[in-house]
Amino acid sequence: MENLFKERLKKLRIQNDISQKELAESLHLSKGVISSYESGKSLPNCQTLILIAHFFNVSIDYITGVTNVYSTFPIDNELAQDPDEPYFTFSIYVYELNRLYERSDVKTRQLLSEIFKIFFYHFLTKDIKKREREVKGEE
Repeated sequence: MENLFKERLKKLRIQNDISQKELAESLHLSKGVISSYESGKSLPNCQTLILIAHFFNVSIDYITGVTNVYSTFPIDNELAQDPDEPYFTFSIYVYELNRLYERSDVKTRQLLSEIFKIFFYHFLTKDIKKREREVKGEE
């Protein structure tokens, strides 16, 4: 994720003609934080990653290098409220789980942490296997 994230963040910022300072102000971060992301010195936390994806209207999968498809982020799309719709993305799940985690007590946070691990492992493994089948032409 690190190399592709820093490259894609900078590319998106430049494509949108936004300075590091302007991006930082829009995301309520410091210019130094944006600089550290673009240089690869640090990575954003989950919530900041979601904010960046929203800002540039791309998926988290794209900005982190999981996919090369420059897909839009559907948070404003009514279809995003229906998990059976194709636009209900991984990003929405992450966002909602993060909100629940932040409101939880210590014991619930521990349980949610275990659920996160299982969820992410399952989701990423399933997604990788699906992409491998698509590349082979099996789907």
